[in-house]
Formats: sequence, C-alpha cells, structure tokens
Amino acid sequence: MRSELDHGLAAIEGELLGRMEGCEALVGSAVDCLLTGDHPAAEALSRRARELAQSERATDAQLLALIARQSPVAGDLRVAIALLHLNERTGRIVAQCATIAALAGSSPSSLRPSTAQSVCVGEMADLVVEQIRQAVGAFAARDPQLARGIEQRDAAINELNRACFALGVSEGRAPDEREVALFCALAARAIERVGDNAVGIARQVEHAAPRGRALTAAA
Repeated sequence: MRSELDHGLAAIEGELLGRMEGCEALVGSAVDCLLTGDHPAAEALSRRARELAQSERATDAQLLALIARQSPVAGDLRVAIALLHLNERTGRIVAQCATIAALAGSSPSSLRPSTAQSVCVGEMADLVVEQIRQAVGAFAARDPQLARGIEQRDAAINELNRACFALGVSEGRAPDEREVALFCALAARAIERVGDNAVGIARQVEHAAPRGRALTAAA
C-alpha cells in the first residue's frame, strides 16, 4: 500500500512539474502572438489551453482518488495538498495565457503594439518565464531558499506592469491604435498574474514534506 501511494504521488508530481515546464513555452508563445499579430497561432494556443484545462480537472480527480484509496500519513497529506495547490496555480497560469491569446486574436491584424510597449511586455515575459523555471526547480528539489528568491523578481514584474499600463493609456491616437495599446496593457496585467501564481507555487515548497521517500521510491 505504501508503495502504491508513494509511486502515485511521485507520478502526479512529475506530471505537474512537466506541465509547469510547458507553461514556460506557453507564456512565450502567447506573448509572441500578441506582438506579431499572428491570429492563427493565437487560436491554436487557445485550443491548447482548453486541453490543458481538462488535464487540470483530471489531475484533481486523480489526487483525490489516490488519497481516498490509501492511508496517507501527515507527510503524504502535505505533499498531496501541495500538489493540489500546484495543479490549481498551473491552471490559473494556463488561463492567463489563454487570455493573452484571446487579446492577440482580437487585436487588429494590421497593427502592432508600439516599440516601447513591445519591449515592456517582452521583458515581463522573460522575467515570468524565469520565475516559472525557478518554481519548478525549487519544488522538485524542496529548496526553500530558491523558492524565496522567486519573490524578489516579482517587484520588477510589478513595476514593468505599471509602466506597460501607463503606455497603454497614453499611446495611440486613432481608435485602432488605442485598442492595440489597451490590449497590450491588459496582456501585461495577465503576465503579472502569471508571476503571482509562480510565486504561489514557490510558497508550496515550505508546506510540502521534505523531498525523500516518495520520490526516491519511484526513481
């Protein structure tokens, strides 16, 4: 029974960390769609986000069923609860990427964000992708120090979000230009929320049991 529980938790954790790694590419793709005006790619990304949303629901059910079938002790429950949080936060990241894709698909295809807004959003995306990457590493290694370092990036992302919003309300004179500027500001807000969820994932490191028996047994 212990082996089944250990292997089950380890398998779900591996699946979730892999999905989080996939979110790095998802963020980059969503921002590329926005900055290039690639409507077909935005629609494809939206379909991918819907598929990942189904995976989130399946993982929730899998975790709850595993807990119900087995006899988890306190350490197992901490891991399981942390994984439920990871699943939820990853789902929120996917949802924010879908929001960016929707904005990209709704923007006038003949117009692009200004250079200043493009740089601002691009810098935000780079920082957020690094946050996700560090969150994956911190949780996999159960490294609280690495997890705490993720929050330090959040201040820079918040500042860039404010700058992108200021550009969004000040740029563009024609209606279409104002629309693109506003959509870019809304996308920046979505990127900022992705960063918040990466921080939320990192905070689960301190709540999960130390890396040990479960993952070692499945190795």
